[in-house]
Amino acid sequence: MEQLTCKHCLKPKLPTDFYPYQRSKCKQCFADYNNRWVKEHPEYLQQKARRRLLRHRTRVTEANRKRYKEKGMVRSPNYKAVNERYRKTHMFERAVKERLRNEVLSGRLKRSDSCELCSFQCKTQGHHYNYDFPFSVLWLCASCHRLIHGKIEYPVKKQAVDLYKLKFPGQPITTP
Repeated sequence: MEQLTCKHCLKPKLPTDFYPYQRSKCKQCFADYNNRWVKEHPEYLQQKARRRLLRHRTRVTEANRKRYKEKGMVRSPNYKAVNERYRKTHMFERAVKERLRNEVLSGRLKRSDSCELCSFQCKTQGHHYNYDFPFSVLWLCASCHRLIHGKIEYPVKKQAVDLYKLKFPGQPITTP
């Protein structure tokens, strides 16, 4: 079989070691070049990601605004007061969630890699049954967490309560 010479490392290699669109560098040299370029130009990549995010965000918000207007939807005149009232009445819960978040970010508390109910591998969310114990949480996937907070009685809710009682014996359950 015919061999080609890489113009970068000057080694003879098989044609399968080259990309069809890049015959001057072998795949290994091409990968090395790309990795080196990424390390040398982090600010360019950050700016590119920022531009892409801004473009996407602008497109989404414009579409949402248009849909909102077409449906004739209007924001409630007292939405700021409602938001403020919610913040004041749930201040303790928000502080506990923030404390848990800080513990996870600092590495002192490890977030589970899988849901404790369905064993789905994902980025889990902490669910508190009692805010007096900020680090006594069940790590759940978004689907199970939504089901637990929903108004309909699913078997998952009972499973979660049983798991909480097993995991944290003697701690009372005060929230759904």
